[in-house]
Amino acid sequence: MAKIVLSIGWAVLLGVLAQHAARRRGLDLHAAPAYWAATGTIAALAAATSCVTPTTDAALVVLAVAAVVDAQSGFIFDPLVAAGLTGVLVVAELEGTGASSLMGGAIAGGAVYLIWAITLGRGIGLGDVKLAAVVGAAFGPIGGISAIGLSFIVGAAIAIGQIIAGKTRFGSSIRFGPYLLAGSVCLLAYHRLSDGVIR
Repeated sequence: MAKIVLSIGWAVLLGVLAQHAARRRGLDLHAAPAYWAATGTIAALAAATSCVTPTTDAALVVLAVAAVVDAQSGFIFDPLVAAGLTGVLVVAELEGTGASSLMGGAIAGGAVYLIWAITLGRGIGLGDVKLAAVVGAAFGPIGGISAIGLSFIVGAAIAIGQIIAGKTRFGSSIRFGPYLLAGSVCLLAYHRLSDGVIR
């Protein structure tokens, strides 16, 4: 119960930060605090049923909020990512996995930054780079890269389906936040199915 309450509060805090950042850009996210509380509840329930660590739980909430924000606005705001990454690193340090979390964030964020640099920012934004650091901080170096790889696979599959259906054109940019969440959930599901342990 405590995990759910903490996750709801965490989601509301992140949602409020995102809304404030959106207003400064003249954007409206069309989401009330109750909406962020619902997002946090869903993330917390998913975490509770999957037996994830507190670090992964904290990151799952960040990714859920960021996915909603990105889907609505096309932005992943710096205050949201900064608070989210800081929270995940603090929880990891309290769990005794601070070094692995820090290294995972640096490697995952660095890998996506390299993609951003090579493609000159086409199709993927710096917000995605920063959110990838949260993924790496949650799962560590190997897990972070695995989750990001799964995110690209999910994103590519959906993009191809949309191109075939005529709903988008080849070369169009995509909002990658939801796919980072999807890739992370896929990694959690893989570990759960393979050995019953969420890492």
